Amino acid sequence: MNLKLSPSSQSTKSAASIEPGAVDEAPMSGSVQLRAYVINLAKNPKRWEEVARSAAAFAPGIALTRIDAVDGRDAAHAAREQADVATFERINGRDMLPGEYGCYLSHLKALRTFLDDGVPYGLILEDDVAFTEDSEARIRAIIGELPQFGVVKLVNHRAKLLIELCSTKKGDKVGRTIHGPQGSAAAYLVTREGAQKLLDKLSKMVLPWDVALERFWHHGAEAYSVRSNVLAFTEERKKSDISGGGYAKAKYPWYRRLGAARARTSDYVRRVSHVIQRPQRALVDAEDPVSWKQILAGFLVLVLVSAVWAESDAYRFAGAALILAALWRYYCTDIWNYRRFPEIGWMGHVCLLWGIYVLARFGVSLAVEPEKGIGSAEGIYLLPALYPTLGYAMSLFVRRPFILATAFMVISLLALSLGIDHTGADVRADALLQHNPIHASVAAGLICLCVVPYALHVLRRRDLARPLKFGLVVFSAIVFVFSGLAIYGLWSKGVWLAMIVALPVLLLTLMAAGGHHGKSLAMATAIVAVVGVILNYDTVARVAGGTIETTSLLISELLHGRPGLQALDVLINDPTTPMSEKERLILWYDALHLWGEYPVFGPGVSWLTLWWQQPYAAPYNLIHNGYLEIAVRYGWTGLAFYALLFGWSLVTVYRAAHARIIDVAAAQAYIATMVFFAVTLVSNSNNRLAIGESYMWFASGFAFYCHFLLANKARQEAAAAIAAREAKATA
Repeated sequence: MNLKLSPSSQSTKSAASIEPGAVDEAPMSGSVQLRAYVINLAKNPKRWEEVARSAAAFAPGIALTRIDAVDGRDAAHAAREQADVATFERINGRDMLPGEYGCYLSHLKALRTFLDDGVPYGLILEDDVAFTEDSEARIRAIIGELPQFGVVKLVNHRAKLLIELCSTKKGDKVGRTIHGPQGSAAAYLVTREGAQKLLDKLSKMVLPWDVALERFWHHGAEAYSVRSNVLAFTEERKKSDISGGGYAKAKYPWYRRLGAARARTSDYVRRVSHVIQRPQRALVDAEDPVSWKQILAGFLVLVLVSAVWAESDAYRFAGAALILAALWRYYCTDIWNYRRFPEIGWMGHVCLLWGIYVLARFGVSLAVEPEKGIGSAEGIYLLPALYPTLGYAMSLFVRRPFILATAFMVISLLALSLGIDHTGADVRADALLQHNPIHASVAAGLICLCVVPYALHVLRRRDLARPLKFGLVVFSAIVFVFSGLAIYGLWSKGVWLAMIVALPVLLLTLMAAGGHHGKSLAMATAIVAVVGVILNYDTVARVAGGTIETTSLLISELLHGRPGLQALDVLINDPTTPMSEKERLILWYDALHLWGEYPVFGPGVSWLTLWWQQPYAAPYNLIHNGYLEIAVRYGWTGLAFYALLFGWSLVTVYRAAHARIIDVAAAQAYIATMVFFAVTLVSNSNNRLAIGESYMWFASGFAFYCHFLLANKARQEAAAAIAAREAKATA
């Protein structure tokens, strides 16, 4: 490299006395050895002197090494051997300037010199910057905060839309900018690993150095930027050695710059895509302390599930308020900080895409076939797009889940005791707070399946005083009895069937993961349930007998090879089929017939117009089967989406419980209620009801809540591993 190195023992000597090409061996004033490599053309000694003068005055702990810059105008470099000129011209839309070619080679030369010196950190400078009074302290603070970074740009022409990775003790915000390129590579810190990656990937020039340096997704070095410049530009910046005012002349006509436009657009998209991905080393901010926001959020969560107690639209307003609060927080704060930046995961993106798909089909139907209008209760199919945000709101604001669960149980007992009128043993109970007894029965089933795990959680807690624990267990038993009486008295055969399936699932999870208390509680619950059925067997048989007989006949027809529609047709035309069952079979026949006409994607929101044209012309459009509600609108595609969401939700909540992020009782209640709700959909369109819509909001939001908690835990573990590696490397 032919550098003339003449060490000097004093860094305070005048800048004029430092020969170009010399090394100023500055005394180290910090715990980290720092050396700056200043790229300077031999014909511009004044620039070198100005940099050296500022270092002597403001950065005495930084040793300077002058790098004899490559002059791209020299005839020896006319062949551009280290550049892919054709590619450069195509993706930049102009000629390669001699100065920028020389600049590129000079930076490569500086990086090689840094690696040859063996120091841990290098400060690469162009000679149009100068140190200021706080530059050295800020540089050392950056190293202290990010000891194993790859590259940190210390000056930029612009730093718009920066997502913060960390903030140093000197107040510098370090991160990555969505908008770019930022311009200028006049000053940047580099580690040995980062320098090697730059040399490996950028040895052949296809872009100007400042642009190539920022493309961390290409060269693999972790590259970051500061929000505010750490060094100052000098007046020499106005007299560029690179362009010399030649950029305008070098540009091709517009039609020859189309390739450059495509390349820059592609690069911008890739930049945005990679910048918004959280770096692995990003830490997690501490949780916000409990405040009025958490108290209000807890109240809104209770309102969100209030359809369990009384049917109204209150849950929609609560869900909207939580989502708006999360969006406000996201766009104002979290998106600009990698420590808070949420990752919705692949399922979150699937939910967003589903919402876009539903909205697009809605728009196309209105535009192409406005005469067909829209169906009924179509808005619920847009809601999955909001599930990730609801989960994020819960992860931000919900801090005392046990208090919320206790409040839920207290209100549920009040609703069960005041909202169900048990008029007599042989008379169906009245639902005073719900629109009909089926809806109230579904609500009672959900409460029943939640109170048993709640009691288990109380029994396993060690921080509760014994009188309080005993009182809460007795209270839980009362809620269980009241919910069981409601399920029995409201005579919903679909809920009875769902409980027959879901309650054993709950008891199995209690026995498998509840320890001694779980096994005892499962046995007691099973005994109470069995005794209740035995004592009321005559009423159960009388109410459900017709349905059981019709179901048996339908299964028999199917087992004998009769196709589904034909089997339904036989029972519909059978005079012995009870009228209540016949109406439901007619609805299912028409729904299956319509689904068969549009099996994969369904007819969309225009299904209702087609509904009245089906063979039996059902008297109303509530199909009494939640799965057919989906199928007649969106076919197998819709069923596949909701099946995927259902499965992912169960797995995510299970993972959160297994990782001890949530209590196992929460997972037990979640699994049991999910199974219960899935079975109720076989005989009723609960997904079109307030109770079903509210449950789906909460259940899906809770799954994403667990997803965000798992993501935070994974980031904490990754950060701990990185910190351990860095501590080992610097030891």
